[in-house]
Amino acid sequence: MKFSPDRFLRDFHKLRDFGASGIGKCVIRPAYSEADIAARRWLAVLHFRCSGAMAMKAG
Repeated sequence: MKFSPDRFLRDFHKLRDFGASGIGKCVIRPAYSEADIAARRWLAVLHFRCSGAMAMKAG
């Protein structure tokens, strides 16, 4: 999978949504909180999809 700055920023902003404390405010995501677990799940799925795409391209 080729690096895409647009995709990176989209994913980065999506990750920021987990635990966001309002528009223009910081992210509050204590370890193992509901928001933290949701963010970790989302990252795991994203990583799995990217890894799968890389494996398919290589194979």
